[in-house]
Amino acid sequence: GAAHVHAVDVSPDVVAVGTANAREHGVADKISFYQGDLFDPLPEGVKADLIIGDVSGIPDELAAESGWFPDGRGGGPSGAELPQRMLREAKRWLKDNGRLLLPTGSLQDQEAILEAARSLYGSVQELVARAIPLPGDLMAGRALPALVREGIVELKARGSRYLWNAQVWEITAG
Repeated sequence: GAAHVHAVDVSPDVVAVGTANAREHGVADKISFYQGDLFDPLPEGVKADLIIGDVSGIPDELAAESGWFPDGRGGGPSGAELPQRMLREAKRWLKDNGRLLLPTGSLQDQEAILEAARSLYGSVQELVARAIPLPGDLMAGRALPALVREGIVELKARGSRYLWNAQVWEITAG
């Protein structure tokens, strides 16, 4: 297991829940929680063998309409902007040959994120992909149909349902 985990989230509520869970499960001495933007709150000199870059990557309009995020914030207009920034900033925090696990999905401009990852790191390998049913009420909204028309979001129709694709990528620092 990890010697120590540094966990960051922009939401103070998420940090509070994580802290309480760590205490409840007897691992509070192995995890430091920080509230802030990406890597900003981390102490200088921290270097990671592994970064799990699970940042919001859905377009802002969809985030606001979906209710999936309490503050309504997404990953930028196309959903790629925040993950791309995280990829750029992560290089400073990864050890040589360190790994970054990055979830992406077809509810964002996934190709722009993967292009940034390949440009910055070179080695990008898909670990897992899964089709996930989309809640029907999202297609009845304004944001998602517009994002599909613009080519930012990709969905597959299966019968009366729509599916989006979620993937996790392993990125290795050289």
